[in-house]
Amino acid sequence: MEDSIDMRGNDLRFIASDSYRYLVSRLWRFAGVGILVLLATLGSANVASAQVTSVSATTLKGIKVLRGPDATQINSVAWVNLPGASASFTLAPGASYLFVTRFTAESVCYGDTGWCPVRVLMNGTEMGPSVAYDFAFDSTNGGAATSEGWQSHAVDRSLRYTNTSTKDLTVTAVLQYAVTDSTITFRLDDWQFTVEQFE
Repeated sequence: MEDSIDMRGNDLRFIASDSYRYLVSRLWRFAGVGILVLLATLGSANVASAQVTSVSATTLKGIKVLRGPDATQINSVAWVNLPGASASFTLAPGASYLFVTRFTAESVCYGDTGWCPVRVLMNGTEMGPSVAYDFAFDSTNGGAATSEGWQSHAVDRSLRYTNTSTKDLTVTAVLQYAVTDSTITFRLDDWQFTVEQFE
């Protein structure tokens, strides 16, 4: 017992115990910082690996706006053209333009679990980002949405189109919509489809 007491009368066993706890707490603190740094590094690597593309133009050459005040609805997994939501432009031989589209609408998506995608095609090519069914314009909220869950939604898309032929070429932008399961109802109302042409 006497060997555990220092010259000042302090119990060395308690001093050693406190030092051990302090050392362990410091080690856990450094380990925690290391884990956070590792997670941040992995997160930044995932962000960096995402493919981001860009397009640009300087001059607005034309614009067309389509409006639809009447509601339409579908239960189709196959893509369906939204009635009236299409706009055409004429490109001279060798002409290259950036087209930017915006679509806004009152939307309802309800039924089983799933979502309601939209896309824009220009002469059969999906405007970017080209993700097809992966984009949810609206969703059933895990099956909890109802037929009265009206909301306002919007989407922008873009594509540079070049006329490589020796004749004038007509290009047409078309808005399409679909559902991910035939038990889902997708209703669009009071929409506007804007297509801008930039040089």
